[in-house]
Amino acid sequence: MSAGPRRTVLVADDDAVIRALVRKTLAGGYSVVEARDGVEAFELARRSPPDLFILDVNMPGKSGDELARELRACRATRIIPIVFLTGNTGLQDKLRGFQSGADDYITKPFDVFELVARVEAVLRRNAEALSSSPLTMLPGNLSIEREASRRIEAGEPFALLYVDIDRFKAYNDGYGHAKGNILIQRTARIITDAVESEGARTDFVGHVGGDDFVVLASPAAARVIGERIASGFDKAAKALCRPGKRSGPGGRGRRGDPPKPVPAPSVSVAIVSSGGSGLGSYAALSEAVSLVKMRLKCRQPGEGSAVSS
Repeated sequence: MSAGPRRTVLVADDDAVIRALVRKTLAGGYSVVEARDGVEAFELARRSPPDLFILDVNMPGKSGDELARELRACRATRIIPIVFLTGNTGLQDKLRGFQSGADDYITKPFDVFELVARVEAVLRRNAEALSSSPLTMLPGNLSIEREASRRIEAGEPFALLYVDIDRFKAYNDGYGHAKGNILIQRTARIITDAVESEGARTDFVGHVGGDDFVVLASPAAARVIGERIASGFDKAAKALCRPGKRSGPGGRGRRGDPPKPVPAPSVSVAIVSSGGSGLGSYAALSEAVSLVKMRLKCRQPGEGSAVSS
């Protein structure tokens, strides 16, 4: 996987020696922007928001606590992680820092290896939180691609299962968005239960978005997991559907046209395994599994869920 653009860290400290040490420590993997106090840091952040802040607490003009609160209130910087770097070691100082919006707290003098580790951990947690689906709390696209690419680079054989709810739009239109959300959440639970029951501890479940999910599992267990997802979904769909349900509010279509029966949803579970010819990247695996999914989606309503590789 090719390296992405260098991330930017804005370090604000009135001590030039500390700023220089942080810059030297992070120079290998980050672009470091320096500010001499909280006022300058806020202006720099407004003009060009960084990927992470490292803030001294005791700065002239605007303290780290004050700056953190302003950053959290600013639309452009409210979700950017903040690490406090300070000589204050008391519990109340740390609690005040977290209350003002800090994500982590490092005391001076600091170990350079710890600083790098904490910066990387905070950035990783923030990226995963932003990528996660708020509806299912499962990892999103960024985490899915990162995990698949990691396995490919490590030479770990795995299968990619792509789970797509068939006719979800018709269900969502017929039963309403609230019921559609319940169906997506139930599907997420069915998938994670199947992986926990039939897979391994290292298997991965992600939510691509909407009604699409991804599972990374061992090739040997992939088919069994897929079959368990399919059977579990069909059972759940029966409980979430009403026989004879017609489309639209009051049984009318979306444009006032004659109502149509709402078909029962099902799932298509497409499976491809890594290591095949031309499947040496996540993009190639995604393209291959999409072709399998397209074949599965040709089924007629009422045929139930299906699994194919």
